[in-house]
Amino acid sequence: MGNRALRKAASEALGRRVYRGNRNVACRTLRARKLKRLINDGSFKPGAVVHDCDGFNHHVGEAVVLCISRPLPGINGTTVVREVELVSAETGNVFCSCAPLTSGVVATREVIEKWWVSWIDYQRSNGTGWASGAYYDAIKAALDRGEHLCDEDGVLLPVWRELRRADRSSQVL
Repeated sequence: MGNRALRKAASEALGRRVYRGNRNVACRTLRARKLKRLINDGSFKPGAVVHDCDGFNHHVGEAVVLCISRPLPGINGTTVVREVELVSAETGNVFCSCAPLTSGVVATREVIEKWWVSWIDYQRSNGTGWASGAYYDAIKAALDRGEHLCDEDGVLLPVWRELRRADRSSQVL
């Protein structure tokens, strides 16, 4: 699929044109990889479940299209779509879809919890310091007791979300 077809597919996925103004500037800015990412992220509709790099799934609340204006000498400002930000319905925070070009692939609750156990064990055995703190201690203890971190969709439960927020605010950077 050529870039012209990708630009057309991205426009259809986003429901708008991917650029306004000079086509040459847009073509230099919007390469195939960027267009494929726009198509992927633009395909998520509100209510869809998407896996994120924080290890959990999220429900999409809305998809916000961000544009960038490229003022160049001799050109009256071409506007190009830069990215699509996915906003979580649970928290209102922006998250990424981190699994490029894998629309519809989400992790199950069992896979997520198994991954958390292995990640915490790995980080603690290597002494990296990444899995230290009350939040990770509580996760490890709860999973050892057979409790769940997330619901059936793989979305982090509110109790754990509050504990994570409290643990992050107590850390000094």
